[in-house]
Amino acid sequence: KYVMVKNLSRSTTFKTVEDEFSRCGSLEEIVRPTNATYAHLTYFKKKDAVNCVSKYNGMKIDGHKVSVEFTCGKLSKAIWVGNLPPNTSSESFINKLFREYGTITWVVPQQYGAVVYFDTTENAKNAMNAANNMTIDGFQLCSSFARDYSSQANEARAKTRHVFITDSRSIDIGREGLLHQLSPIASIDQILVFPRSNAIYIQCRGLDDVDQVLHYI
Repeated sequence: KYVMVKNLSRSTTFKTVEDEFSRCGSLEEIVRPTNATYAHLTYFKKKDAVNCVSKYNGMKIDGHKVSVEFTCGKLSKAIWVGNLPPNTSSESFINKLFREYGTITWVVPQQYGAVVYFDTTENAKNAMNAANNMTIDGFQLCSSFARDYSSQANEARAKTRHVFITDSRSIDIGREGLLHQLSPIASIDQILVFPRSNAIYIQCRGLDDVDQVLHYI
């Protein structure tokens, strides 16, 4: 029943968000920081959240094509942080910003945001709460729990040679499409797609295959 709306216009008002998305069902909570390009929605019923994602993903609101997806509402070691100012989503910046809240094990940078993994759920919760009260260069951050893909990623690292990419084009192609394109040029053991983290792990059989994949990507 938890939904994330991305790419909202900064001029879109709280009331517009409320009016638009309440058409899908009763909303328990709306979190929309001032001037943020994101909003967190919580519906009372799961079916209403499903209807929201189906109806609004890809639609235009105030001239902006929005992305609407399910998000994680339960405790997790991973948090999503959004509405970061331009050029501040690098791994080094994120580490500096959140290191006081606990050990950071993995950072996945995104455009104007990042997924940050901590060693414990408690540390992740503290960082998330802090992020929701942070303002950087006039940008009010917003944060929520994210799905924890770290165990799958660690398994991918351990099995064989791997390539890690964060590329929206590759995400859009999907696992089967990417496998179809890469198979003629490299031996691929497995492809893991992590949509929430906007990341892909490609397991290659050897170093030559890694080189081919990197060259293609």
